[in-house]
Amino acid sequence: MAKANILEWDTTANNNTDMNGIGIQGSNNVNNFDNAFRELMAQGAANLVTRFTSRAAGYTALKADHGQASLFTASATLSLTAAATLTNGWEYYVVASGGDVTIDPSGSETINGLTTITILNGQRAVIRCNGTAFYAFVSGEATIGPAIQGHLYGLTLSNNGSDATNDIDIAVGSAASDGTTAYLMTLASALTKRLDAAWAVGTGNGGLDTGAIADTTYHVWLIQRSDTGVVDALFSTSATSPTMPTNYDRKRRIGSIIRESAAIVAFRQTGDLFLRARASVRSNTAAFASALLAVKVPTGINVRPLLVNDLRITASSSDVSISMGSAAAGSADRIVQVISSGSAVSHIHEDVIETDKFTTDTSGQIYYAVTISTGSIALNALSCDGWIDQRGQ
Repeated sequence: MAKANILEWDTTANNNTDMNGIGIQGSNNVNNFDNAFRELMAQGAANLVTRFTSRAAGYTALKADHGQASLFTASATLSLTAAATLTNGWEYYVVASGGDVTIDPSGSETINGLTTITILNGQRAVIRCNGTAFYAFVSGEATIGPAIQGHLYGLTLSNNGSDATNDIDIAVGSAASDGTTAYLMTLASALTKRLDAAWAVGTGNGGLDTGAIADTTYHVWLIQRSDTGVVDALFSTSATSPTMPTNYDRKRRIGSIIRESAAIVAFRQTGDLFLRARASVRSNTAAFASALLAVKVPTGINVRPLLVNDLRITASSSDVSISMGSAAAGSADRIVQVISSGSAVSHIHEDVIETDKFTTDTSGQIYYAVTISTGSIALNALSCDGWIDQRGQ
């Protein structure tokens, strides 16, 4: 006789020969196993839905020693300590079907490390307790607090192929919103946003938050409306507080771009690495006392610049050194390049500076120094090839 569902399955593996009439013995067609897995998934989902939706609003016992379930048909607040004590292994099941539900531990306890979290309309949550705190596992794009804090996946930026001067393409991906409570914002379809037009929702439309376009750094923000879940992107000169469109209340900086000479600088992004068209920072044969120097990277944020220094000497007995330092160091405190010559020969030396040792200030500067102990310099050229930006991860 066919075993219709999980309640009829045997605890002895070999006794289970079919799943609701689908043969699962070793001699059966491989398609049977695919269909059997589908049947198992369907029964599992049906069982979970039943556990959620068959309970009316309120606190109905699911299992006396395990947990409870509630169906909310309007915005509400669930006070956990009104339903349970801090018991290790305690569970509570929530489905929000008519409004957002705020989960409040109602005491000194926390949930996902926060004082409260919100389950959005249409989402389900399993809340568990480990004896000292509560944790929520939420379906869909919900808040799960510290579990996703800093999350950033995909959302790669690139110059648009049709209008590289003004437009940026943003690939699909997801990011946790900034702020106290982290929400997962997912961009399901690639976007093209225009820097030369005021923001309007949707691909191919403007992306500028306020003001007129200018040659400066623009920070690219992923934004979301919590009321509808719509995700879009925004350009702003602010690295911390963009002017948000009406009803958009979640945000995350996903990268920064530079506009120079009335065009967006050509760049290529791979994760945190942004490679730009090589830009000259300084070309001078004179000594340079330790001082802050802007190195052609985004401003408003701290990044690690990718720098190349081309140093050449031709005079005999020339001794030259290049030093650098992070903006926070207060001086060019590390020697990164040295050339010493005891004869009248040409020396050419180009180095990619170790970027993990130096970080800019929000004005895009590091400390730089050129020391000429003896002789002279034929060429000393500092250039920027890009930067490393962790983007809040």
